[in-house]
Amino acid sequence: MNKILIKAGYRQGMRKGKVLGMKCPKCGGLMTYETFTNQENLAWHYDGWRCLYCGDVVDEVILANQKKEVVVKPSKNKDKAVKFKRHLKAA
Repeated sequence: MNKILIKAGYRQGMRKGKVLGMKCPKCGGLMTYETFTNQENLAWHYDGWRCLYCGDVVDEVILANQKKEVVVKPSKNKDKAVKFKRHLKAA
């Protein structure tokens, strides 16, 4: 497992000229702006927000993916689609 180095700061971040709030969208807790880095080989790093209470992480990629519209293609086999719907209802 990769070790992750986290540089934390208690500052408000800017995204496209707008100040991001420091309230977690998942639990309502305090968010901190951080830089996440792979410590072993420095192959990657990214900036994002991490909740101090629940640990939820939000960054530019996550925000962009959440805005994308999900397109579900109709199933050619209706029996499988019905079973899947039943499975979802049971959960």
